[in-house]
Amino acid sequence: MKWVEDMKALLKPENVHWVSGTKEEYNELCDTMISSGAMVRLNPEYRPDSYLVRTHPDDTMRIENSTYIATPNKKDAGPLNLWGEPADLRKQILALLDGSMKGRTMYIIPFCMGPVGSTYARYGVQVTDSPYVVLNMLVQTRAGTEVLSVLKESQYFLPCVHSVGAPITGEQKKESWPCNPNKRMIVHFADPNNNDYSVYSYGSGFGSNAIVCRISYGLRLGSIMGRKQGWLAERCALFGITSPEGKRIYVAAALPKGCGKTALSMLVPTVPGWTVRCVGDDIAWLYVGEDGGLWAINPEAGFYDVATGMSDFTNRAGVATVQRNTIFTNVAMTPDGDVWWEGKTKTAPEKLIDWKGAEWTPASTTSASHPQSRFTVPAKQCPVIDPHWDNPNGVPISAFIFGGKRKTTYPLVTEAATWEQGVFLASAIGSDTANGVHRDPMALTPFLGYNVNDYLQNWINFRTQLGYNIPKIFVVNWFRENPATKAPFWPGFGENSRILKWVHQRTTGATGASEKVENTPIGLIPSVSALDLRGIDISAQTVSGALKVNKAEWAAEFESISQFYNTLGDDFPAALKQQLKAAQEEMNNL
Repeated sequence: MKWVEDMKALLKPENVHWVSGTKEEYNELCDTMISSGAMVRLNPEYRPDSYLVRTHPDDTMRIENSTYIATPNKKDAGPLNLWGEPADLRKQILALLDGSMKGRTMYIIPFCMGPVGSTYARYGVQVTDSPYVVLNMLVQTRAGTEVLSVLKESQYFLPCVHSVGAPITGEQKKESWPCNPNKRMIVHFADPNNNDYSVYSYGSGFGSNAIVCRISYGLRLGSIMGRKQGWLAERCALFGITSPEGKRIYVAAALPKGCGKTALSMLVPTVPGWTVRCVGDDIAWLYVGEDGGLWAINPEAGFYDVATGMSDFTNRAGVATVQRNTIFTNVAMTPDGDVWWEGKTKTAPEKLIDWKGAEWTPASTTSASHPQSRFTVPAKQCPVIDPHWDNPNGVPISAFIFGGKRKTTYPLVTEAATWEQGVFLASAIGSDTANGVHRDPMALTPFLGYNVNDYLQNWINFRTQLGYNIPKIFVVNWFRENPATKAPFWPGFGENSRILKWVHQRTTGATGASEKVENTPIGLIPSVSALDLRGIDISAQTVSGALKVNKAEWAAEFESISQFYNTLGDDFPAALKQQLKAAQEEMNNL
């Protein structure tokens, strides 16, 4: 493969290793990291085949301030991306990468996003000098010899280059977690008209900075490719909801950080007889099937998620998933070799080794685990994995669920009356912060590869590609507070299954589903009696508060949405401004 030889000449590694994807290779890579001091083997009595990795303290987060989109036209990147002229950025990143793997091994990873052989899968080859990246790619993608055999048949692949940016020269001592915090850079090159894409990453070994299958390929470049080729790359969980009668629908759910997207995809319902089965918890590639309906695949093969806050109460299935065969990153370790993180239990253990390797007690002034502590685990070992999670054709999508984290205004659940109204509501979702509302259209904008205005227009236009059976769009808000108590109206977590039941009923046209619904300027709101509240200790008055449409609050919200739209420039879709205007006028007339 000529490209690999070119990278070898640029990076100048001491050794070269083609990744095969065998279990023996995986174990050898773990041994390599253990010997370097970056990895600890956990007690097999508690966590069989599991490991703890501690990164450099300055290499724990995404590097947004030096992550670039390099397109021929600056306008294509839009107002929310950091754009750079392609020739200039290529010169900069190649200069950094020149000789960056001296003294290290260059691992070559052929990988596939989606089931190998699927019409909807996409391929890539990543070179890296980080065994941690290799281990994560082996879990999160289909990687190795099986993929290489497909690539030999002239299959297109995305070139991906990553280096930790720490060449070894002379008598220089090897670090347990090599990185270059002062010179970090990620560049996504995209020229859709020439089908020319690539990603280059330098200086960080952590997470999506280095593991390019997730954000770089799955979303940033995936969204650009999808727009050109007629499909969508979205930051959505995918899951099936099945009634006691066995009728199953599949849903794509997009919620911003901190809103429980992963927990929702693995939810254990409190409503008797209902089940939720996880197809994927993070990324969905959606396309129009031969039947004219919307279908989706999960392009990943594993979960890479935040551990902090996960417990038997918030995500019981998630806790069960990581009981074995898991790589934990920047969590704390118990004296007997198990793991712990904030939120895992109600009280912390009396003694721990924190994520930096120091002794920790509940009296310590720092957290035991990093707020962005992670776990990497194969999807197939999730106890609620859907039987079709790796179906090469994907699963049919009946509904979208969008959501934010708002203390006021937004009802517990809203069904959009039309596709256009649904896109409008989803374009305005966001979370309350100390500085006001942070809006995150479709929960994707931090990871979107092209102009947000073009993206929203693409969503509006996508309706024309679908047949008569277009997915419904719902918006949820688990976090609305009672103004008198400042406590959330809704208990959330497993009780969210009661909202999923209503989504299922509305989507399938269940008997009585069209009744007990209020038509409002922002969409259709269920009455209290439309929700199954059996077995839950909550009053009808409380649920009514969670569902209420407050005219005064919405007047302020509409003004805030208008101001946000204005920040996105003159190219913002007129159709969404029209939806906003219509909702304002209808609300004023109430």
